[in-house]
Amino acid sequence: MQWLDPKPSGNFPAATLLALARAAVERSPDNPLLKARLGALLVRAQDFTPALAALEEAAARDPSGFGEWNALAQCYLKLGRAQDVLALARRLRDREPSALLETSRGLALRQLGRFEEARAALMDAIALSDDDLSPHFELLHMIACRKDGAALLDACDAMPARVQNLALVTGHRALGFSMLRRSDAEGLVDLATQVTRLRFEPPAEFGGIERFNQVLANEILGDPDPSPSRREGRNINYKDDLYRTPAKWALRDFTRSAVEAYLATTRPRTGLPPPPSSGTLWGAHTILRRSGRNGQHLHHRAYVSTIYYVSLPALDPDSDRGALELGCCDEYTRGHAPIWGLRRLRPEPGTLVIFPSHIFHDVVPTGSDQPRISVVADLLPSPG
Repeated sequence: MQWLDPKPSGNFPAATLLALARAAVERSPDNPLLKARLGALLVRAQDFTPALAALEEAAARDPSGFGEWNALAQCYLKLGRAQDVLALARRLRDREPSALLETSRGLALRQLGRFEEARAALMDAIALSDDDLSPHFELLHMIACRKDGAALLDACDAMPARVQNLALVTGHRALGFSMLRRSDAEGLVDLATQVTRLRFEPPAEFGGIERFNQVLANEILGDPDPSPSRREGRNINYKDDLYRTPAKWALRDFTRSAVEAYLATTRPRTGLPPPPSSGTLWGAHTILRRSGRNGQHLHHRAYVSTIYYVSLPALDPDSDRGALELGCCDEYTRGHAPIWGLRRLRPEPGTLVIFPSHIFHDVVPTGSDQPRISVVADLLPSPG
C-alpha cells in the first residue's frame, strides 16, 4: 500500500469567510456582488432565509452580473419553493447548464411527486458532473426510499465507470440486493467478518494510553468545527491537515498499519471492488453530546473507514448508549430492514474500529452532556 499525503485545501474557515462577507456588506450595502457572495456563504452555512433575501436582492440589482444561480436554487429548494426552482431552471438551462442546477431541479421534481421526471433530471445532472457526487447520491437515495431493489440495481449499473467502485455505489448495490432478498447482499455486507477492533498502544513517550487520550481530547476540544452547527449535540470538524501534532502523527501511523493489515487479512468478499494500491488517509474530529448522532450514512468516496475512540462520558454498561450501530438503514430508506441485520459495538477509549466504507452506520445518542470524542479516518483511493 502506497500512502499519499492529502493536499491541503488552503480554504479559510467558513465562519471566517462569512464574517468577512458580512463586514463587507455593512461597508457597501448597495454592492450586488458583495450581497451575492454573502448569500452564497449563508447557503453553505445552511442559513437559508437570510441567504435568499441577500441573493434575490443581488439578482434584482444586477441580473446580468449575478452568478450565484445555483445558490439561489438551493435556497428555493430548502425553503420548499419547488416551483421557483423549476422556473429558474427553465430560464438558465440552455444558457448556463449546470450539474448543481439540474440536481436542484431533480430534487424539486421529487418534492412535487414527479418521480420519473426527477430521475431524468438527476441523470442529466450526472452527465454534466465531474467530481461532484451529489447527483449520483440523490438519484440512488431517491430510488432507495421507494424500496425498489430492481430499479436500484439498474441505477447502480448505469452509473459512470469512474464511480462504479466507490462506496456510494457498492453500498446502494448491497441495498438493492437486500431489497430483493438476494444472498449477494451478504457477500457485500458481512457484519461478523468485515468489522475489526484493535487496541492502540501509543509510543512510550506519551506515558500510556490514558495520558495519550487526554492529550488528544484536549487538542480536539480546543479545535472545534468553526462552521455553524445545524444539528444539536454534534460537532464534526473535517480536516485535510488532521495529523499535525505528535499525538495525531502517532495515531496516523497506527491507523495506516492497521488498515494495511486489514486489507491483507480480511477474507475477500464476493462482488467487492479490489483494494486500492495507493491512497490518502483523510479524517475528521467528531464530538457528540446529548442527542447528537451522525445519522445513517456511508462514506461515499472511501474504501475502508476507521474510528478511533478518544473519550466517552460515563455510561450505563448494560445499555447501548453511545454505541456504533453498523448495517442500519431503515431511516435512510424509509423503512427497509436489511437482510444482513444490525451490529452494535460499544466504544472503548484507546481502540480503533475498521470496516468497509460502504456499510451504513450511525451512533446511538449518549444522552450525556459530557463529550463522546472520536477521530474518523477514511482510506481514499487515489484516482486512476
